[in-house]
Amino acid sequence: MKAKHAAATLLILTASIFSLDSSANAQTTTSNDSPRASRVPRAYKSVGSDLIFYVESDGRHVTAIDPSGRIVWHKDPFVDGDLKPYRVAKPLIVFIGEPSDRMVESRTGKFIAIGFNSSQAGIIDVANGKFYFIGQD
Repeated sequence: MKAKHAAATLLILTASIFSLDSSANAQTTTSNDSPRASRVPRAYKSVGSDLIFYVESDGRHVTAIDPSGRIVWHKDPFVDGDLKPYRVAKPLIVFIGEPSDRMVESRTGKFIAIGFNSSQAGIIDVANGKFYFIGQD
């Protein structure tokens, strides 16, 4: 079953990557009302990492996939961060990208940033998928 899930994930990921335009990787903000806010699944290739980060179609799970297609980690940052719904009943990830310097200034390692349509945000450790809640507005 794991092989079947991995193969399906890789197929979806490959399709997502080929459908990405350069603006998707350069995206830095997404408002709650943006048409991109509901566009999942999405994939992101972090600068300085050979991993691809995939936000699944449920808008809640993030998977790190190495160049050979192996799943490195699979996480639900909302649950892992013990977050509670805020502003919307079921927050979804609407942004994935490079974190700002302020988000990672006191941390060591490599991180990616995620933002939910509820205005909650955090960073994910690229190495192990650990989620750190940064805040909400």
